[in-house]
Amino acid sequence: MKQAQAKTLLILIILSLILMFLDSKKVLDPVKNPIQTVLAPAQYFLYKTKISVRDAFSFITFWKSGEARIKYLELRIAELAEAKNRVAVLENENRELRAQLGVTALKLKNQIPAVVLGTGRFLEIGVGTDQGAKLGQTVVYRDNLVGKIIKISSQISFVQLPTDPEARIAAKVGVVRGLVKGEFNSAIIISQIAQNEEIRPEDLVLTSGEGGGYWPGLTIGRIVIVKPGQNGIFKEAEVAPLIDYSKLEIVYVNAD
Repeated sequence: MKQAQAKTLLILIILSLILMFLDSKKVLDPVKNPIQTVLAPAQYFLYKTKISVRDAFSFITFWKSGEARIKYLELRIAELAEAKNRVAVLENENRELRAQLGVTALKLKNQIPAVVLGTGRFLEIGVGTDQGAKLGQTVVYRDNLVGKIIKISSQISFVQLPTDPEARIAAKVGVVRGLVKGEFNSAIIISQIAQNEEIRPEDLVLTSGEGGGYWPGLTIGRIVIVKPGQNGIFKEAEVAPLIDYSKLEIVYVNAD
C-alpha cells in the first residue's frame, strides 16, 4: 500500500515537472489561453466578492471602533462636566469662606459652612448634629444675621428667619435698644422704642446679644420707615434686611 502511494506521488511530481517545462517553452499556450478565458469571469467574480467582504468587514470593524470611541468620549465629557460642577461648588464655597473670614465685625472661632437646601418660612440647611450643629445656634452670612436653629436632625437643620412671626430678637440702633420681630413672614419690625429716642431711615439695626441666644453685633437690616407705635408710648420702624434670604446658597453656623 505504501509502495503504491509512493509510486503515485512520484508520478505526480514527474508530471508537474513536465508541465512546468512545457509551460516555460510556451508549448501549452494554445491550450492554456482558452481555459483562462473561460475561467476569467469566475476568477474576477471571486476577486470582487473577496474585496467586498473585506471592505464590509473593515467598515463594520471601523463602525464598532468608532462607536466605542464616541461612547468613551461621551463618558469623558460627562465626567468633565461633573468635575467642572464640583470645582465650581468648591470655588464658591472657598470664595464665601474667604469673605466670611475677612469680616471684622465677627469674632467667631468656629463656624460650620452649610449649603442651603430650601427656603420657606424656615431656611433648611444641610448640617445637623452629625456635623456639630445644635439647637439655638446663630446662623450668619458674612456679618448679617440669617437666624437661629430651632429644629434639627442628624443631617438637616431648620433656621428661624427674622421675618418669622414668632421671631423675637433683642436689637439696637446705635445706643437705642428695641425688639425685632417678624410680621406676616415677609417684613421685619423693630418696636418698643421710646418716643424720645432718635432713630432715622438708613440707620443700621444690629443684634444686641441681650438674651435670645443670638450673637451680638450682627446686622439685621436697615431702617426704611419710622412710624408711631399703637399705644403712643413707643414708636417702631420697618426694617429691610441687607440680604435676600431666598437667594442664599451657603450660610455659616456659629458653633462656639
